[in-house]
Amino acid sequence: ARRLVGDTLGAEELREALRIVVAKHPRTIARRYGVDRARAHILPAGIVLLAEVQRRLGVPLHVCDGGIREGAVLASADALAA
Repeated sequence: ARRLVGDTLGAEELREALRIVVAKHPRTIARRYGVDRARAHILPAGIVLLAEVQRRLGVPLHVCDGGIREGAVLASADALAA
């Protein structure tokens, strides 16, 4: 979603990202936005999930370079250090 609409994913940005991915063929998404072709096929579902998470949290999501696994490892390390 970041490649489509930017680093901050609020409600408006996620609506725009969803509009883009449902309006264009996955091959076009992959080529135009530099998304892996396999991921381009599942982007609509992922964006819907992100939109629901964002709605429930009530704050925009901010995309960073690390992934969920890295965050989980860092959280575990912090818990062990406490």
